[in-house]
Amino acid sequence: MNSFPESLKEARLRAGLSQPELAEKVGVDKSYISKLERGVESPPSRKVTLRLMDVLGISALEERNKFLISAGVFNKEDYEGYTLVKVVQPAQTAVLQATQAALPSPRRRGLRFGAGFPVADEHIARSAEQYKVKLRDLLREVEEISRRIEEIGNTLKQLLQAGEELE
Repeated sequence: MNSFPESLKEARLRAGLSQPELAEKVGVDKSYISKLERGVESPPSRKVTLRLMDVLGISALEERNKFLISAGVFNKEDYEGYTLVKVVQPAQTAVLQATQAALPSPRRRGLRFGAGFPVADEHIARSAEQYKVKLRDLLREVEEISRRIEEIGNTLKQLLQAGEELE
């Protein structure tokens, strides 16, 4: 795992910012960024670390957590959010894929809309009704997934509380 000075410098270079530009955007002294990158200064507070991540465009969850950990400001809320996202993202992907499969584009079905390509109103009405049924089914699935995610979140909270009690 990279140290905070290395992580900061890599992220700054990837963002294409100079040290003074980064300092100005974050609202810190110009020399502060240089000191952080050289390891002369201790890693910043959580507030400054979060501003750095925003300015540097560190948005991917894994990368954000590594940056927070290297700065020594990763906390319980970050862990809970990370764990919950690891559960929620696959569910969201599944719902998106199911929605796309249930609602094929007219082009894939060989239908064309617009001037010169009329489609019978009856066919449109029938297709719309079929899609409504599919969407209702998908909504039921989303509700079930949401309920399961909530249960998992509650279980995680209980496990974290039990772990804290053991310490």
